[in-house]
Amino acid sequence: GNVTNPTNQMKAAYRFHFSGDSGFKEPLNLSESLESLEESAQLTNMACLLHEADIATSAGVNYAVTKFETCLLMEEVGGADAEARPALVLDFLDKICQRRFLSDAGQKLFGANLARIYALAEKDDMAGNHPYPRADETQFILNKTASDDSKTLN
Repeated sequence: GNVTNPTNQMKAAYRFHFSGDSGFKEPLNLSESLESLEESAQLTNMACLLHEADIATSAGVNYAVTKFETCLLMEEVGGADAEARPALVLDFLDKICQRRFLSDAGQKLFGANLARIYALAEKDDMAGNHPYPRADETQFILNKTASDDSKTLN
């Protein structure tokens, strides 16, 4: 059958091992390169933690960081004229992050921040999905553009 992207396969393996459901579990439909995740809960946990650490800067710090990271990504994949918009953030948070961190560590460290970022991106999307202004790295690092949506980690 059809397999999904590697991130979703890893998340399915994580749920398989750590969902707490002691009932019948169907075999996972993993690609050949990821089949070992079905056999090893420890490997699956490590893969999940690495994934969450990787996406935390985009999805779990604060909205200012998310907008900055989205601008950098769009510039990288689409060139200087590519526009980063709130709808792109919502798409990333829905499809890649599945709107949550799975691990206990990810939930504890970044869960509330992800929810806040989602709500702020949703608000901006409903307000017209206007492109984010290009963030100057110096301004971003010095936090000269901080506002009430730029809270620190929990």
